[in-house]
Amino acid sequence: MIDPGVGISRRRIAIKGKHYLYVGSDNGLLPSAAKAERIEKIVEISNYRFIITFTSTIFEGRKIFAFVEANFLKGLPIEDLCPEIHVLVEPLLIEPEVNGDRIIGFVVYNDWFGNLITNLSKGLLDKLRIIECVLFDVNLGGVLKIIRFCRTYGEVPDNYPIVIIGSSGFLEVSINPGSI
Repeated sequence: MIDPGVGISRRRIAIKGKHYLYVGSDNGLLPSAAKAERIEKIVEISNYRFIITFTSTIFEGRKIFAFVEANFLKGLPIEDLCPEIHVLVEPLLIEPEVNGDRIIGFVVYNDWFGNLITNLSKGLLDKLRIIECVLFDVNLGGVLKIIRFCRTYGEVPDNYPIVIIGSSGFLEVSINPGSI
């Protein structure tokens, strides 16, 4: 978990999905992660049984959230965490913006292979009929690069950038073979 706002006045929340429990700060990221499955309940972690002994404003992921997850795995009902909530912090710039023939997406994370994973899904590209071989304007740290959208890494020479649909089903910006 990465949350630059950890320790400030953000609520701590848990989202129970059909298959998984998502625990973290109410910073707009958890609902985006959980929306792939049906969300059953969202609660605020305010039961002092889970937070009173941890007074540090850092390492909430380890001190509080992991503790909650461990108790949940041992059978803790999500209702024991405290009140159900219905209003969450809205994520900033999570959804891609489609404007005519332009799509504006954002890098969501950098995977451990060094690829930049965006919020542009294969489904969105299919819906907009964007096919391989199209050129993308990619802004990398203020530097505009024109990168070809390919089906496989083998379609570009070594050390060339590539835009490709990764195994997560989202558009990735990569270097063949290497890291961005």
